[in-house]
Amino acid sequence: SMSDKITVTVEDVLPNGNLVVLGRRERRVMGDRQIVEVSGIVRPSDINFSNTVSSELVADFRIVYRHAGAENDFTRPGWLARVLNFLNPF
Repeated sequence: SMSDKITVTVEDVLPNGNLVVLGRRERRVMGDRQIVEVSGIVRPSDINFSNTVSSELVADFRIVYRHAGAENDFTRPGWLARVLNFLNPF
């Protein structure tokens, strides 16, 4: 489960008036870099008075989560393990 608020910008307006939106948030937490990217299509009527839209109302909603930092050092196999996996993949 994930809960967050991300600011998006309108990248395009479709012929039917719907908005193509794209947003990105980058955070640094204890040496790790976390990036969250969201995109989708929003109907102007779904935008409420506080200028927000729930992700449940976004068509073709896509979310990409990436991270880099110290955590990758522990989750990625070392060079010897990668060589052994290449030589004997089973």
